[in-house]
Amino acid sequence: MGRTVFVREDDHCFVEVPDSTEVVDCPAEANDSAYDNCDAQIVLDGSGDKCFCVSGRGNPRPMPRPVPCPASAKK
Repeated sequence: MGRTVFVREDDHCFVEVPDSTEVVDCPAEANDSAYDNCDAQIVLDGSGDKCFCVSGRGNPRPMPRPVPCPASAKK
């Protein structure tokens, strides 16, 4: 079963499992320098031309901000 792999601020990767997280090997794509500009989730816009860093932290949550797109988004 495929799971979303998240990259922590300390460059370690994890997946969500029931009631916790599990550290996993980071996929090669996670080494893309685009992820150095966002410590949350990078989202590609509908046209596929722009990427945004979307953070779930803070109250209120910060607005998405433009970031470079990872190379894998340009496929």
